[in-house]
Amino acid sequence: MITKSGTNSYHGSAYFYDTETALNANDFLSKKAGNPTPQFCRQQFGGAIGGPVRQDKDFLFFALERQREHTSSSVGSLISELNLLVPLGAQPAQEIPTPYFDWRYNGRYDHRFNDNHSAFFTYSVQPNRCASPKFCPALKSTACTL
Repeated sequence: MITKSGTNSYHGSAYFYDTETALNANDFLSKKAGNPTPQFCRQQFGGAIGGPVRQDKDFLFFALERQREHTSSSVGSLISELNLLVPLGAQPAQEIPTPYFDWRYNGRYDHRFNDNHSAFFTYSVQPNRCASPKFCPALKSTACTL
């Protein structure tokens, strides 16, 4: 990972990326069979800012990113057990919601001692919280932190 060093002027940026079902195309065979476009929603957004703390001496840079994806995961291995509940009036679902929400933070602090010597401290964290085997296959749909 590369982090930027601050400069003597403030700079920043922001972005937003959105994918919704209404914006996606259906594949040819599904459309021919009359099947609707599969549900899909992903949003990714973030920003960065950097600038001086003290002119020509100390600089800060900070960036963050957020990703949200609403998905579902098949629970086929449990279906036989869940079907035992049908005589009791239960309607077991074959899919469960498994949203993926992720934050990424990056920060950097630079100090310039003189033209030839400087030091920096950087901090990065990505606390993934997921309940999907897509992202945590070894945990079989249990929550995880990577």
